[in-house]
Amino acid sequence: MYGATGAIGSAAVQLPRSLGANVTAVCDTDNVELVRGLGAERVIDYTTVDFTKDQQRFDVVLDSVDKTSFKHCKPLLKPGGIYISSELGPLAQTGLPQFVGIFGGSWVCLAWSGA
Repeated sequence: MYGATGAIGSAAVQLPRSLGANVTAVCDTDNVELVRGLGAERVIDYTTVDFTKDQQRFDVVLDSVDKTSFKHCKPLLKPGGIYISSELGPLAQTGLPQFVGIFGGSWVCLAWSGA
């Protein structure tokens, strides 16, 4: 969960944990203990470590603050993994979910309210 201390991110840490999932959260130094308190089993401090270089692979990567992209997070995904962003992302990649799902072996989900 990238952006684990915001409204979406903090809920996104707690919900999967309540269902038994292993959660790795990404936040800044000041919020490491907060995120652990929300239930994250592993916390990456993005001010000291580039989380996109992590060796662990994930079923789901959620960017709740629109600060990264599918391109940068794809190496973190297991085969068939899902990248979710709370925004359209760089360049409003509206065709990306269909293209990646068909040809990329991973899935992309972009949330957009249109408001």
